[in-house]
Amino acid sequence: MKIQHAYEQAMFAGGKRTSLEEAHFSPNWEKLDLLQEKIKQLLKDRVYGVSPARWLDMESPAQLDAWMDRQQTVAACYLAKVRALGWEAVGSNETAALPVLDEARLHELMNENGFISAPTWDGRCRETSAFTRTDSALLQTLRTRHGNGLMPRLVARLTEVAQLMQWQPLAEAGTPGGGIEGTGVGQVQAARGLLTHGVMLDGEGRIERYRILAPTEWNFHPQGVVASSLAVLDGDREIVEKQARQLIHAIDPCIGYTLHVINPAPIYVTLSHHEYTRGEAPRRRQGHSLSRCGNDVHGGARGGRTD
Repeated sequence: MKIQHAYEQAMFAGGKRTSLEEAHFSPNWEKLDLLQEKIKQLLKDRVYGVSPARWLDMESPAQLDAWMDRQQTVAACYLAKVRALGWEAVGSNETAALPVLDEARLHELMNENGFISAPTWDGRCRETSAFTRTDSALLQTLRTRHGNGLMPRLVARLTEVAQLMQWQPLAEAGTPGGGIEGTGVGQVQAARGLLTHGVMLDGEGRIERYRILAPTEWNFHPQGVVASSLAVLDGDREIVEKQARQLIHAIDPCIGYTLHVINPAPIYVTLSHHEYTRGEAPRRRQGHSLSRCGNDVHGGARGGRTD
């Protein structure tokens, strides 16, 4: 919380980013440079055991193994546990990455209820996450060996954070253009993936509709990457439940979830009012809270986070 407060103080005049009246974007680069050095030291002490830049020097799985064996940080011990269990490729499936989205087509789709609640692109479910937008020589080898399984996902998270400490920008979300009069769409790469906001104005220039399409809607689509990951799990109930939780946390929904594992019946993941099922057709649960990522926003409080 101290780092977040310091960041807001450095980025916004007045130190507030949530007030329309007081949030003036005015980055203080000197303060940001000092804050970055503090974060680098924190990451070195708590996560990597070495500087983020040195961690990025690893190019092979052999070097990654040596790092796991040498360091005692939480990250190193976690990856070493995944390796010891032989879970490197757990959950690997063929879900494709979300490409750069055509702006004009996205404008039209953002007005469709079905797209907001269960988005697809070119008729296919897509993934948008740190795994799909992060690259390195080490990740390329891990992807060849383990697909989009658990180990490459975890290493992608660590790689992205280390790259951010070098001030390397994330992949761009898209190129503006091709909009429809009276509408606007904004895209940004948030922590969990591509976050999209869409607005429609009425004839007098007032907001008629405001929609949010969060990365959770792509990744937790009823036939999306999480459902596909669960579909390939095999083993007894206890092992399957542990693997399912690790995969869900690695992909990271923006709100809470409930996991149900009933052998030999399917696995369920209840995320707000959606239900994702392994082994049978997904169905929507009734009576669940609508405080979820990616609904129309008509005012009032929203449960959960949108990044």
